Amino acid sequence: ADLIRKRLPQGAALLAAEIDGKLSVVTTTGTTWISGLSAPDWANDAVSIVDGKGGGRPELAVAGARDASRINEVLQRGREYARERMRTTTAGKRTG
Repeated sequence: ADLIRKRLPQGAALLAAEIDGKLSVVTTTGTTWISGLSAPDWANDAVSIVDGKGGGRPELAVAGARDASRINEVLQRGREYARERMRTTTAGKRTG
């Protein structure tokens, strides 16, 4: 996550991995997106479909769940969440 933040300081990323059968998720958001895409909210929403939980700072968060078998669904939910928040944030900047 630190490498992504250094290379894309204004970007956003959700990473997911299976580690020992458990799901681990990391989210990071650049300063451009923090107001509309909080990393802890993003991570928690993504893992909510597998009864996971997490936390962190507005720009970096981690979350996890016991069952990693639905990792693709978690990634899809994360993409949808980010797209919606980015769309809302971008629209708000254009009208404001």
